[in-house]
Amino acid sequence: MTEDRHTWRFFSPSVMMSADPTTSEGCLRKLWYEKVALLRPPEQEWQTLGKELHAQNEHYLETGDRSGMGQLALSGIHMLPRPLPEDPRLLIEHDITGPSLDAAPLRPAGIPMVGYIDCIHWRGTNAGALDIEDTIDPDGTVEVIDWKTTSDPKWIKSPQDVARTIQMTTYGKWAVEVKHAEWVRLSHGYYITKGRHTPRKVSLRVHRDQVNERWEYVEKLASSMVEVAKATNADDVPANTKACEAFRGCPHAGYCSAAMHDSLSAYVGSDFASALIGAMPPPVTILQPTTSTESPLMSLLSKLQASKAAEPAKPSKEEEMHRLQVEELNAKYPGAIAAVLKLESLGLGMPKLSGEAQR
Repeated sequence: MTEDRHTWRFFSPSVMMSADPTTSEGCLRKLWYEKVALLRPPEQEWQTLGKELHAQNEHYLETGDRSGMGQLALSGIHMLPRPLPEDPRLLIEHDITGPSLDAAPLRPAGIPMVGYIDCIHWRGTNAGALDIEDTIDPDGTVEVIDWKTTSDPKWIKSPQDVARTIQMTTYGKWAVEVKHAEWVRLSHGYYITKGRHTPRKVSLRVHRDQVNERWEYVEKLASSMVEVAKATNADDVPANTKACEAFRGCPHAGYCSAAMHDSLSAYVGSDFASALIGAMPPPVTILQPTTSTESPLMSLLSKLQASKAAEPAKPSKEEEMHRLQVEELNAKYPGAIAAVLKLESLGLGMPKLSGEAQR
């Protein structure tokens, strides 16, 4: 294990959110797969769209120029503060780390926190508020805003849920520590990407004592993440199976023993599922590095050539249909197919099934 496996690389607000096991989408084992085993899924379309939206909002806030804004960004312009040229009390895509890691003001579990806040200002205004009485804040209030995209309004969080997220707690803590704010407004600006929906701002003003109280949990989660970084076997890391189907399904469900057990136990019983999973070798482990006299460049070239030479032929219609069926089953029962395929080789047998389980 190298030291950098449990350093600041883990400690950004978004990474901590994805690891928070108290939420329906957070899982420490998912963190291990992606940050220790480096099994990172490819960027999704919604992530690319979010980056484009952030860039358009950033340009507008810095210059006041709307010409580069797409229809989605323009539809939410009522939620944005006035552009920077009109008032210097505005920070855009602000680095919460500071000039160096040593200077980072936030250090949960002793590790410097890294990341950027989409928008910060201390004007005492709340652009995009639905209630007119909520448009003005007490003097010295700092607002931190994060732009969000979602395909459906049902995924929009309540003001209380927004304020309790790891991400917004971190931003609030930064405002308390760096700007010495007594009051912090924690805001999400939601853009709905499908259908005809007006972007909506969800916001809650909280006192610094509330931020500090919630920060205690961030410290505990950070300590858990440090321990996760030391693990060399995925099965040694706690898993949150409630997160297996979050955001269209966890990309690691096909080889995660916890996901396999959760899928199988409903059909074959918990005991049999445990026996099956226990008989399998660990699906993902971190091996000790090996030494090689082969040139890294030559090694890469040889792998590329071998890959090209072994390129498979175009699948037949039957093979393509089978692939689609497998994808459909994997989406409906994450991890189940991978587990069942081990049955024959392990010699454990298969219990008698009926109905949906048999299908």
